[in-house]
Amino acid sequence: MKRKRRLETFAFYDMEGIITHLENMAQAGWALRETGSLFWTYEKIESTVPIYGTTFFPDASEMDITPTATQAEFLAYCQKAGWQYVTQWKTIQIFQTTAENPIPLETDEALRLKITHKAMKKTLLSDHLTLGFLFLMMVFFSRESLVLWMLYLLLACYLFGSCFAYGHWYKQSLRTVEAGGNCLSVGKKGRFLAKSLRFLAGFMVLWTFFQGGSGEPFAMLALLPLVLAFLTLYFLVQKLCKKLGLSKKLADDFLWFFILILPLLFLGILFCL
Repeated sequence: MKRKRRLETFAFYDMEGIITHLENMAQAGWALRETGSLFWTYEKIESTVPIYGTTFFPDASEMDITPTATQAEFLAYCQKAGWQYVTQWKTIQIFQTTAENPIPLETDEALRLKITHKAMKKTLLSDHLTLGFLFLMMVFFSRESLVLWMLYLLLACYLFGSCFAYGHWYKQSLRTVEAGGNCLSVGKKGRFLAKSLRFLAGFMVLWTFFQGGSGEPFAMLALLPLVLAFLTLYFLVQKLCKKLGLSKKLADDFLWFFILILPLLFLGILFCL
């Protein structure tokens, strides 16, 4: 079966944007099969075009080998309603159906917003705020070149900006839901801004590598194999945690230690050489 992978950059709470994208891909003959941190895998389809639906399940984790008892009960309920489980992206459950008028996965907008906010606090907000403060400390205490200082500042702005954008969306949606309406759509402008910020942050990271902290072209290319080795090791450790069946909290703590401490150890070794 023919497959392809695409780099996807969605706001984590942009459910409508994810559904629209997946249905457009299905119309073009590609159905979602797997999600990753950056790349999603699609499989070529020739016949029936599915309709997609998403919902948050805050207790779910990518580290779980099999669904928890509560999650399995929820998936069974969705299957009875005609929705086939496809995969999950962090705590987002993704379903598909070929029914013409499927039963909605979510009908209570207040409950939907509450579950969304609970999931966001456990994922994007906690991760982005932690990393944002880390980069902000680097901005104030770094004595490196202007290139690295700009990189730290941009990454901190991106992380805090993402949290601010979600906070604004949540407050606006809360007012709308309390007035009897639906959660707001992120909209084309919000999606464009989010993708632009990610592109700019990615460009600055690449620019830093090619220019080097001292401003000498290609000076940091020597570190590229080390970075690639670190990323490979990170994904291998993530798979090992999942295979061992570690609890979500223990796995998250271990991975955060791996993300924050090991790079500092690597840098310490490099400076000592």
